[in-house]
Amino acid sequence: MRLLAVVVLAAIVAGAAAQQRPNDFNFFPSGAQPDCTNGDCSFPGAWHRRNQTTYKKLGNADGHGVLKIAVSDYYPAGPTLYVIPGAWCDSSGAVAGAGTNGLKPRNSRRRALAEARGPPAVTVHGGANCFITGDDAVSYRVGNNKAQIAERARGGAWKIALPNDMTDGETCVEVYATYDTSKVVTSPPYEQYYEPLGEETTVFSRKVCLYKLTKQADATLKFDMCTSNKFTLNISSISPLPVNITMYDEPLPANLFRPLIKMWGGKVSELDGSPAGEAYDELSSRSEANYIAKYFPISPGYQGGPLSFPLSDKLQEGYYEVSAVVSVITGFPALTNLTGLNQITQDDASGVNSGVTGMYEAASRLIHNATLVGVQKNSTLTTLSAISSSSHAKGKPVEAGDKIVLNWRFRGIGSATCTHDGAAVSNAPRGKCVAPMTITAKDFGGEDTRHTVVVTFTDVCGRVRTADFEYTQRGVKTLTATESLNADGSIRIVGAGLAGFHGNGAAPARAAGGAAALLGAAAALLLALVL
Repeated sequence: MRLLAVVVLAAIVAGAAAQQRPNDFNFFPSGAQPDCTNGDCSFPGAWHRRNQTTYKKLGNADGHGVLKIAVSDYYPAGPTLYVIPGAWCDSSGAVAGAGTNGLKPRNSRRRALAEARGPPAVTVHGGANCFITGDDAVSYRVGNNKAQIAERARGGAWKIALPNDMTDGETCVEVYATYDTSKVVTSPPYEQYYEPLGEETTVFSRKVCLYKLTKQADATLKFDMCTSNKFTLNISSISPLPVNITMYDEPLPANLFRPLIKMWGGKVSELDGSPAGEAYDELSSRSEANYIAKYFPISPGYQGGPLSFPLSDKLQEGYYEVSAVVSVITGFPALTNLTGLNQITQDDASGVNSGVTGMYEAASRLIHNATLVGVQKNSTLTTLSAISSSSHAKGKPVEAGDKIVLNWRFRGIGSATCTHDGAAVSNAPRGKCVAPMTITAKDFGGEDTRHTVVVTFTDVCGRVRTADFEYTQRGVKTLTATESLNADGSIRIVGAGLAGFHGNGAAPARAAGGAAALLGAAAALLLALVL
């Protein structure tokens, strides 16, 4: 009895080992063209077998499917696939079951499939298999275009030649093969459990997809200092959106690529324009006090819409030179032929904590390049810290046509507009004005004729402060008092307004004049970057 059991068990094992797997489309044929081996015939290289089978977690280690790839431009050559068609019924002795391409359980069996073990496997009888109908039996359709006949290649393969001018974005190619299925017989009869094949012929198919990305990634990046009382990066209009990997046309829970924002920069000056008290150190960026180094990987499931990322609470107020890049990242570089593909080797907190270290980025675009950006908390009030005329000292009279140079400095982040006797004047882009500003003295009807210049400063949180000047034949007068902040955040008057001709704050304005002029010009551009 023991010997019989051993013999029976051996027979069962031998029978299981002898079972023949059903055929399917083979997109990795060897020898389909000269010097083509190991399934590396196709173009681009992301379609080569060695790249398609690199990532075991994607379930294609044995090369039974084709994963979606990403490509940049490939002109003048067009993407090319080689395929040897296959069908579950084309080999005598093949054993096929539920899940086999082209073998679908009958509707009446689908509930049973969900409730029990499902329909049984079937074995193709010898001499009762299906077979491909001829040289024109293989065709393909690119996107929604008309199907075309595939070209015969070496080694029993067909060539699928795609156009070289496909548009950016995803394109799928449906490959069809027509088989004579008029004589297919199986045990048990497959018709009892599965949808019947065609009485004469049946078309089997597989879908292969690729994503073409010839443009750089892009996004709109703006900064907000007021909504959350934190320096916040607001992101919108991101392209491209995350793209998922598919095996044939079945989605997999993994991104082929997704967007990435990288932002870095350091503090260069205080709120009033004076140089930063402590130089930033990129190597010490972990402190997050005066240096920004952040990666913002976009969520794998992101489908569009605005995003906001607050930065560290430790970030000091002041002006920062900030740079930002948008790109796409991938954990599957062998499936991508994209421009500028490089590994991210950042090994500090910015890379490690964001989970991007070791991944690859491509299609990078520089959005901000050392752009001057202000960081001012909503609770910090803007003050006028200096106001003067550097051209007309105290007691110097003014004549019509004189060039009057006016200086001011606000401690805050924002931009200013100016009026001369109520009419707008500007010396900066988009109708803004920056100090120092030169105006031409108007005519005087007499000693008491007064002309005014009003500087209206709007900070990033929408609060308004003014610096008012007046001039007569007797000289230039500053009307607005200079201010500073008390320890509790309230405003304290420092220099009195109506201080006589020439005004106050001249020395501080001269000491920081170069920096103030530079920051003033940049401040005129700031509001375009915020909110």
